[in-house]
Amino acid sequence: MKERELYDLNIRLKTSLLVVPLIFLSLLSQLSTFILVFLISVFVISETNLTIRQDNKNLRSMLYLFLILPIYFIVILEFRESVLSVLVIHFVSFISTIILVFLGIRRKRYETGDRAQFSYFSDMKFSLNLLRELTTIVFVTGISGLLFLYTSFSDIGWVLLPLITVVTVDTFSYIFGSLFGRNRFESLRDISPNKSVEGFIFGYVFGAIVFFLVQFILDIDLELFWAIFLTLSMPLLAILGDLLGSGVKRNFGVKNFGYILPGHGGFMDRLDSLVATFMLMLLVKEVIL
Repeated sequence: MKERELYDLNIRLKTSLLVVPLIFLSLLSQLSTFILVFLISVFVISETNLTIRQDNKNLRSMLYLFLILPIYFIVILEFRESVLSVLVIHFVSFISTIILVFLGIRRKRYETGDRAQFSYFSDMKFSLNLLRELTTIVFVTGISGLLFLYTSFSDIGWVLLPLITVVTVDTFSYIFGSLFGRNRFESLRDISPNKSVEGFIFGYVFGAIVFFLVQFILDIDLELFWAIFLTLSMPLLAILGDLLGSGVKRNFGVKNFGYILPGHGGFMDRLDSLVATFMLMLLVKEVIL
């Protein structure tokens, strides 16, 4: 592993060690959980103000903070049965965002000196705006799934399981990809040119193993079918979420969503793998309970 990669990994791990305790503290009560979710949603709004002029950024932020977010959170807190609507909105937006990302890549594919600074939608303002708002919906609905997953301390396993799985997939993909990554995904080179086949395999395998073991340690009551289904799909969804985040950044022509977390590309860079896994856990929880 190169010296620069070791430095980046060290910074990422230190940042994670600071952030994880904050997440645990937020689970002490429903109020603290709500405060965490709302604050993260605010950061999401800020980090999706990409490529917008300052006056439009202010208008968009005010619209979300004082109208859209309050209405959304009032609805999901007052009407707990709205979980199905949130799930539908999330996964429709998730799939639509993936489609927009790949359409942008296919529209303009050619070599550039700095791919991260190249916007595929440079001449497609409507598509770029649509991608921005869909991305916001994916992240806000995804992180708000925490409010449905965690209603009391007895639900903590439902939160920890996807969180531990995502950290495992991310860590092992990064380490083994850096150590042994020789073969790149040609089909993904425009989204994430550094992703390797080896990193994907090790991240997926270790993520699946950890998920399968941790569900027993946390004593989560899953039937065998759902245990196998989540073991196979959870690491894959975490990887897909990471690729989605990278694809969105490439289409906006930026390297990072933000600079709040040292060694990371912003809050959204840490959430991209997590939001969809939260919603998948919520979907299974709603089905079996």
